[in-house]
Amino acid sequence: SSTGCANSSISTVTVNPLPVISVNSGSICKGSSMTLTASGADSYSWSPATSLSAGSGNQVKAGPDTTTTYTITGTITNTGCRSTAVSTVTVNPLPVPPVGINGSRCGAGTVTLSATVPSGQTVSWFAATSGGTALATGSNFNTPQLSNTTTYYAEATMVSTGCVSATRTAVTATVYNVAPPTATSKNRCGSGTLELTATPPEGATVAWYSGAKGGTALATTLTYMTPVLKSTTTYYVESQKNNCASATRTAVSATINTLPSAPTAGSSSRCGSGVITIS
Repeated sequence: SSTGCANSSISTVTVNPLPVISVNSGSICKGSSMTLTASGADSYSWSPATSLSAGSGNQVKAGPDTTTTYTITGTITNTGCRSTAVSTVTVNPLPVPPVGINGSRCGAGTVTLSATVPSGQTVSWFAATSGGTALATGSNFNTPQLSNTTTYYAEATMVSTGCVSATRTAVTATVYNVAPPTATSKNRCGSGTLELTATPPEGATVAWYSGAKGGTALATTLTYMTPVLKSTTTYYVESQKNNCASATRTAVSATINTLPSAPTAGSSSRCGSGVITIS
């Protein structure tokens, strides 16, 4: 001033610290999601909000289809100070379902099923199309004892990520149960041949044998003409379908009834016309 007098005042500038935002990152299998949690501030906003359960809040669920990096802005309420952090969600692809190879057998028993996957993947076997506990792991699966056709389901797992195929492959264990044929026994008086006939299940053929098990087929036609028989003989016929034979053979009897002995009679005579008794 013109008098040389001076005065002064003090102004204080307060510097508020920026929040330090922490947030987790991670990896998921395509089609799944994970929880992202931020800390270090009072409120949060997330960008991009696409594939997030919410665009704000300290905790959100992220389920992107491709690997995505999110920016999280954290704000201190009483100062308005803010800072950012990033979180990356890596999306791992799912393996394709296995290629199944069906199996079959004749009659009750176990069946070996197979499934193939590329290198770096494993196969798990299940009794249902989804859920449940794995029955076995590996490319080959030996079923338990089966009496009827049963379908199992193969799932692929990527070893490096643990991701599983979106669907399971149906693999069928076919059990061919072939019923024995029906047949009627035949008989005749005295030695000779007999024509035996069998009726198999629909779509099946028959084979005739001289024994209940094993041996070489005598004929493979629905009717079988026996050779000349002098005594009662039993034959056996089985059904055949899908390269499988019935578990048992049907016994068919060719019965030879003995002819009665010829009667004996004495001769008799008389003189002149009249009645003669013969016995």
